[in-house]
Amino acid sequence: MNNSSSRFLIGLIWGTLISALLWTALMISVVGWIRYLRA
Repeated sequence: MNNSSSRFLIGLIWGTLISALLWTALMISVVGWIRYLRA
């Protein structure tokens, strides 16, 4: 494995992790807002 492909794989893994964390935070905030508005 050369340097460019490993760097691309690391960037792809980090991008997937960051996007998953952002989606989780978004879903938690949406659920929190729904519970807050219904309370």
